This record gives sequence, C-alpha cells and structure tokens, in this order.
Amino acid sequence: MTQKTIKSTPGFRRATRAGVLATGFLMLSGVAHADDYSPFGITNALNNTDIPGGVHLQFIGSETGSWESNPLLLVGNNTKSLWGSVTTPELSFTDKTPTSQLNADVQLQENLFNQSTFDSTDLHGKFGAGEQMERWGAKAQIATDYDTTRTSELLPTGTGGSISNTPSRHLGLSFAPEVDYNPTQVDKIAMQGSLAVSQYDKNIFQNYATASFTPSITHNFDPLNAGIFQMTAQRFQSTSGPPVYVDTVGPSIGWLGTLRPDLSAKALVGIQTIRQYGSGAAQEPWTLQYTFSGDLTYKTQQDQMDFAFSRNDYPFGNGTETLLTTVGVTEIHNINSSFAVNVGASYETGSYQTKTAGNLDDLISANTGLTYHATERLDIAATYQYRRETLINTNGNATDNTATLGLVWRPRPWNL
Repeated sequence: MTQKTIKSTPGFRRATRAGVLATGFLMLSGVAHADDYSPFGITNALNNTDIPGGVHLQFIGSETGSWESNPLLLVGNNTKSLWGSVTTPELSFTDKTPTSQLNADVQLQENLFNQSTFDSTDLHGKFGAGEQMERWGAKAQIATDYDTTRTSELLPTGTGGSISNTPSRHLGLSFAPEVDYNPTQVDKIAMQGSLAVSQYDKNIFQNYATASFTPSITHNFDPLNAGIFQMTAQRFQSTSGPPVYVDTVGPSIGWLGTLRPDLSAKALVGIQTIRQYGSGAAQEPWTLQYTFSGDLTYKTQQDQMDFAFSRNDYPFGNGTETLLTTVGVTEIHNINSSFAVNVGASYETGSYQTKTAGNLDDLISANTGLTYHATERLDIAATYQYRRETLINTNGNATDNTATLGLVWRPRPWNL
C-alpha cells in the first residue's frame, strides 16, 4: 500500500504554488478526481473508472495573475512584493486496457514577474506504467520537477541560517517501483521502493538523496474493511557539502475502511528507530520515535471535505531532515451549477534530533477561493492564501499573503 500523507516523497512533493492553485481550479470545476477507494486502500491505476479505455488525451491551459507579499518567506523588512503572471499549459495521456495502463502528465509554467530574478520556465512531469496479471502485479512511477526554491521549499533559503533574497534553481527526480502478489482473494503482499534526489544551483543549499524500501502485507476482513502491516527502511543522505546521514527503520500497522458510501477513513501508526551521523551533523545514537498518518474523506455531489494528519520524515534543502507533523483540512462546496467555493487550513511543525537555528519550528497556512464556471470549458477563479512561519532560534515570524485571479480552459478530451 502506498502510504498517503499530506507531504509525499521529495520528488513528488515539488508541485509549485501556481501548480497547486491550478489544481485547485480543476478540482472546483470537477475535472480532478479524488483517489478511488478500494478495500486495499490504494489508488489502483488499472481500475480508474474516471478514465475511459483506450487512448485518452486531455489538454488544460491556464493564465493566472498573482500578487505575493513575501515570496521566499523571509524574516524582517527586506522583502518586496512580487506580482506578475503564470502561464500553464498541461497535457495528460493515458493508454488503458483491462490489465494495463500507461500514463503521462507534463506541465510547463512560464513565470514572468516585476522582479526579473524570479522569472523562470518550470517543468513538471509524471510518468507511470502498470501491469496486472491474475495474481502478480507491477507498476512504477517516475517524476521530474525543474523549478525554483520559491515554490519547492518550505523554508527560507540557506544553510545554517544564511538567507538569500533570490530563488535558486531546483531539480528533483524520483523513481518508485512496486511489485505485488495476491496469494488469495483477500490477501496481498507488496514490495515497494523509492529513490529521490534534489539538486540546487546555489551552494547555500545542500543537494540530497533519499532511498526507502517498504514490504507490506494487506488483508481484507470484509468488502469494507482492510488491515495492513508494513516495515519501512529509509536513508537520507546529503550529496554536497559536509556529509550528513539519517537512517530510519521501523514497523507500522494500519486500517482502511468505508464507513458509509460517502465517508471513508484511513489510519496508520508505527514506531521507528533513527540515528544521525556524518561530519556535517551532530552524531546522534539510535533513538525511538513514533509516526502516524490518517485521512478522513467525505464526498457528495455538492461537498468534498478531507481531513488529513501525518507525522513522517521530511527532508530540507539545508542538509537536514525532520519528523514533520502536519494537520490539514480542505472543503470544496458547490454552491450551484455556476459557483463553487473552497477553504483550507493546515498546521506543520518539525521535530529534530538536533535543533539548529533557522530550521522550521512551525508553519500555519489558510486559504480560500471562489470559482465561476463561465462555460462548460472555461472557469474563472480567484484565491487568497495566508502563511506564517516561525524558525528555531530566530527573532520574528515570516508572513506572506498571496492573491490570484486566473482563467482555466479545458477543451474536450480526445478518446482514440
């Protein structure tokens, strides 16, 4: 089972702020769909009923004007408002049969702002393939993100508390394969792996890589409830600057259930032992800590609400890794056939083996938006987001206000 958390693996978490907003527009307009729920609690690419069989092509284009008061979440008075436009063409491809699926999604973003140092052409791509036989199955996901630290990082830029007033280029790559076997109709054995790297073009950041291996066993108690046991081993390693290593290993157990047709829940709790070492970090012995993740989803034709929480390892571009605790809630409400409103809020806080000045203490975010379905294929959307970030042993808070107004156009998909 793929463990669902608010923050996914490094390579997959690099969606830009403009991309997140565009995704929000699509959710409001009914194009984006929540993960299909199955007793195994995974998104089964081979049983995605939202995508027809055969070859399916979908183009989406958006043009967004944005204003942001503190784009790099810097502390102090040396910030300057950023305003400009984000042009985003996106193309998705799916080739689906009853036993296999090949999919790709490529998004290009042209960012033009009043401060030319923030201008960038970003690329985000996801590629996946899956094959399901009678008892055996295999799938893999590849992702690449070529963007900037304005949108790829939770923290202000810098190592050891040093701050940059301009963004750095970021390249993220990830590969996640999985092989599974179903010995019976109600049991599943899976082997999952992941490898992700992040690289930056400024030496105030530290390049890093993460690798993990997760074997798991899932059992369906009945059509509405399933349990899972898994063991995860992971390594974080800096790949530039003084070497830093963080190793974690531990078991977890979870439950997945459909409480009623419009309400589903997932929960996973575990313990892990962790150690930190290397010349670039304080030497820490093996210690125990707990992890968890969960999700409660309510979905009707008029409302979609999601409450999610997690406590899992999360890497930063300053050469550290934290145990990041996140709690978040989102709500999308269709007022009528023409208007939809969305609201959301989240709280994130980091826990470290060794606290370092400038690392994340906590981050509070809140957002709201309104979408007008002008036509069947064209939406007009406005959003607002507030963020406040506190850093360890740093005086003052970093605050940011973001407002956007954009158009999203979705021509009729092509089915071949």
